[in-house]
This record gives sequence, structure tokens and C-alpha cells, in this order.
Amino acid sequence: MRSKIRLRSLRTKIIAWTLIPTMIILVAVAVVIFYAYQDVTEDLVVERNQDLTRLAARHLAADLAQYADLLDAEARNLVVYQGDPGALRDAHKGSSHRLAAFDGGVLILDTFGKVVAAAPGRPGVLSSDIAFEYIGNTGAGFLGYHG
Repeated sequence: MRSKIRLRSLRTKIIAWTLIPTMIILVAVAVVIFYAYQDVTEDLVVERNQDLTRLAARHLAADLAQYADLLDAEARNLVVYQGDPGALRDAHKGSSHRLAAFDGGVLILDTFGKVVAAAPGRPGVLSSDIAFEYIGNTGAGFLGYHG
């Protein structure tokens, strides 16, 4: 009877000495894999967010380029009127349908920062010096001409 207990005890020891270290190693491997997976996932999320940010920036740049192109084209059209402020105002009023995207209006400044024309008509700002003024969130566009 004692040999059966001893044999069981030996069998139990063999199983314990092989199974417990195996379980510890498997748990350690699982923890390492979990943290590695977490790092890879974090890197992928950061990379995805960077790509989305770049894409949004490209779309924003394209949208802003359209506004800049619109103002540039208008400035090129108005250059021929640079000697006559009255004709400049009339020409600027005639192009207000093209500048409808600027819901705050568009101001034309001379080289000294004085308002020469404004669309829609804002007589209060004509001839005022706003060279270093910040208009704020009005949606106003600025055109400068050399006159």
C-alpha cells in the first residue's frame, strides 16, 4: 500500500514539475504577445490618424486655394482701374456675384492699407486705414492693389 502512495506521490510530483512551469511559461508568452499586440495596434492607430490628418489638410488646402484663386483673379481684373478709385469701385461692385463666397464682403486696399473699395457697399470703411487691423471672424476677403 505504501508503494501505491509513493508512486502516486511520484506521479504527482512529475506532473507538478512539468505542468506548473509549462503553465507559467505559457502565461508569460501570452502577456508578452498581448503587450506586443497592444504596441502594434497603437502604432497603427497613430499612423491612421496621421494619414487622416494629412488628407484633411490636403482638402483644406484645396478649398482655400479656390478662394485664393478667386481673389487673385479679381485682383488681376481690377488692376486696370488702379488710377481711378471711382471706376475701381464700380468694377468691384459689378463683380460681387463672383465674390458671393465671401459673405462678409471683400475690401480692396491700396499699398498703404487704406480701403479703396468695399463690396457689399460699406461706406463706413471707405478711406479708413486698416493696414494692421484684424477684422476677426467676419468672412471678409482682402484684395490689395498697387496704386
